[in-house]
Amino acid sequence: MAQATFVGGDIVIECDDRWGCCQRAQAKAKVQSMNREIARGPKRVQGVLSAVTTAQKDRIQGRAKRKFDAIPSDSARAADARARGAPDCLADEIEKGASRADLNIQMDHPLDVKLGGLASAKLTPLDGAVNLAMGLFAKNVGNDMGAGTQVTGVSLICPGNGNCPGEDHSVGTRTSFPSGGQRRTANASSLDTFSY
Repeated sequence: MAQATFVGGDIVIECDDRWGCCQRAQAKAKVQSMNREIARGPKRVQGVLSAVTTAQKDRIQGRAKRKFDAIPSDSARAADARARGAPDCLADEIEKGASRADLNIQMDHPLDVKLGGLASAKLTPLDGAVNLAMGLFAKNVGNDMGAGTQVTGVSLICPGNGNCPGEDHSVGTRTSFPSGGQRRTANASSLDTFSY
């Protein structure tokens, strides 16, 4: 089960052992994207998202899905996915003709709105299971950190698991999952509270 916690303003995520190689690569790309957004200027945890912000986020995601699905060719969709920050493994599957629905791709914010990202940001294709885990972590760990807390960085602890030989998908400044603190898991019982 994927888990996350925080140390000060740093969020530390431990990848799910069940994630495949491409899901791990996508989680790494997501964390790199989060850190690029954080580096652009101070980001603070948001309290409960307003109905206006949530509606804006939902509209933007809906438009991004329709726009991505309307791209006329597989190669053009793959190029668009790469330009938006998707790793090659995902873009390669798209280029082979797999649709967003076939791959369970959702359109994801580079930094979750809960963590201070912009609702209007350019969205990136991301595996649904990875997106769900990251969104749950943003919500739950953000709530634990408290509204107004500055987010200083995100680390992903995702060492090779034998299925992706020689590939360590870890990224960020933390090299091990911190002891102590409340570990948050991303599981089905959290689905009814999913919001980021």
